[in-house]
Amino acid sequence: MKSNPTAWPAFAGILLLLVLGTPFLLVLISGCGDRPPTDDDDLGDDDTADDDDLGDDDTSQDSDGDGWTALDDCDDSDADVHPEGTELCDGIDNDCDGTVATFELDTDGDGHKDCDALLWAVSVISYSFYADLVDNLQTVVREQSTATCPLEENTSQSRTVTSRDEVTVTTDEAVATFSGPCSHDAGNAEGSAAFSEYSTAYQPTDPAWSGSLSGQDLVADDFALHWDEAGAEPGWMTLNGSVAMTSDAIDTDDEVQAGDEWGAVEISLLVSSNNAPTALPKHLRDTHTQLDLTVTHTLITCQGGGEESCDREEETFTATGSATANPSSQPWHAVADLLSWSYAFGVDEDTGEFAKTGCYLEPASGSITVEARESTDGPVTWLGSIAYDGETNCDSCGLVSINGESVGLWCGLAPLEEPTDEVP
Repeated sequence: MKSNPTAWPAFAGILLLLVLGTPFLLVLISGCGDRPPTDDDDLGDDDTADDDDLGDDDTSQDSDGDGWTALDDCDDSDADVHPEGTELCDGIDNDCDGTVATFELDTDGDGHKDCDALLWAVSVISYSFYADLVDNLQTVVREQSTATCPLEENTSQSRTVTSRDEVTVTTDEAVATFSGPCSHDAGNAEGSAAFSEYSTAYQPTDPAWSGSLSGQDLVADDFALHWDEAGAEPGWMTLNGSVAMTSDAIDTDDEVQAGDEWGAVEISLLVSSNNAPTALPKHLRDTHTQLDLTVTHTLITCQGGGEESCDREEETFTATGSATANPSSQPWHAVADLLSWSYAFGVDEDTGEFAKTGCYLEPASGSITVEARESTDGPVTWLGSIAYDGETNCDSCGLVSINGESVGLWCGLAPLEEPTDEVP
């Protein structure tokens, strides 16, 4: 058999490549063997040297920007967590000491962290949509009623109202009263709830302005509404007490358009609900809550040109009073020491520059205190408070004290809510 002379150079080349390449292959294999077993991917879960260009393996980095590197930070993905962190009511070890704060435990066995009482107190007292409460409650009643139960009676009555500048006006007030006892295939009703409303124009003492007065009331006498629709969880809502909302608005349509609106809500109402519809505010759904609050709101606007040109808006909001969750057993009782928000923005009339004053992120002043008891008449088992200073330091934070000891700042709990189509 004859040999192929052209095959030898190719074979010799392959042989030479294998011989010469062996050391390089060994070096490559050896290099792969040196990689630590814990530093083998780019998932950000390695704690040794860098193995990629993602910067996720270097313990000298501060991924969450809280001033602490991953070497000392027990959670470098959360800026609220670091060795000098403030313990919050979030079930997390915020200060990296290996345990959550004592106030995050459920010491009274009610199914809630102790500090949940303070979060609840802030949400129920700083709620800025109580002016819609009568509407919200009436919506729930109408949604869960039938044509015959509860019985609905619509009447009209005369009402005399007085403006802020002492102008007295008599107007018609519409009243819708829902009452029981009654029952139907999908529920029943007891007691009574009367919803009333009025709206009328009036002439303020200053003839340059025009005004309108409006209001909504609820008077409930042990009203209870139960519903049990097919395919849905049974639900109920009970109301006992009253709500009174009044509003006084004046404006002018001259060259300078200006408005001044003032409103107040007086609430003394016990609300209980289970499987409540979304028309009810979130903090009143599936709860048992006594509200005794007074809320006010003022909005002043001015826009226009000419000799007295202006472009500004000022808003204030106050809340005072108390609220009690579970008033008949293991109550949380919260008291507001005149929370007051104040915010303004617009063009400065002297400098012509746009400016903002006040604080929308937290109350300018005031505080909320809440106490928990194991029973209605029992001793206080837990005490918390939060104080605000938005007038001098608008950072959305309030100073928290628990059982007489300062905890630190909790932030983002009590801003003025922006209007929305959804019931908060």
